[in-house]
Amino acid sequence: LFEGQVEGEGELLFYFEKNGQTIYSFDPIHLDLVDVEEMYETWTVGDVTPGGIATSVLPASVAIQSTGLNLSTPDPTFSKELDYILFVHGWNMTPFDKDWFADTAFKRLWHQGYKGRFGAFRWPTLHSFNFLLPWQSDHFDASEERAWNSAQPLADLLSSLSLVYRDVFGSRVKLYAHSMGNIVASESLRLLSSGAEVD
Repeated sequence: LFEGQVEGEGELLFYFEKNGQTIYSFDPIHLDLVDVEEMYETWTVGDVTPGGIATSVLPASVAIQSTGLNLSTPDPTFSKELDYILFVHGWNMTPFDKDWFADTAFKRLWHQGYKGRFGAFRWPTLHSFNFLLPWQSDHFDASEERAWNSAQPLADLLSSLSLVYRDVFGSRVKLYAHSMGNIVASESLRLLSSGAEVD
């Protein structure tokens, strides 16, 4: 995985020189640099843009895909392509933080040779640097309420993903949650009829 400043295609050339003369060169390597967020799927039921307690922002009833729209359909003849890891972030995270956590998780999996699909599930946690101040005392509880209310759209998404990412043994969808994201994840598992949608 190469990281660059801008998206684009090109060729990477490796060669050795001695005294101004090329003594060995490798075949060019084609590079296609894309935004890392287009290399995985992002599903969202909403974000809280301003800091503090934004009481008007509540989870949507359906998760909408916002990145990874051009990824290819998994090839069932390659077993590893049927794996899916869905990440659910935690409390007190800005939209930028959510992207950063998901980007990092995806890159680490990629570097370790993971060949399956990765997804991030975003829910509208409140966020603030001043969440301990008296007038923000409901910050945690209000986020927790949004976590509970984000569980049904996550359960629906898990059901949908498990129809595609599966083999003869069942679902290949794995759920990975951080901090308060475990409220979203555990409640969604409770809402699923059998739990068979998740490996």
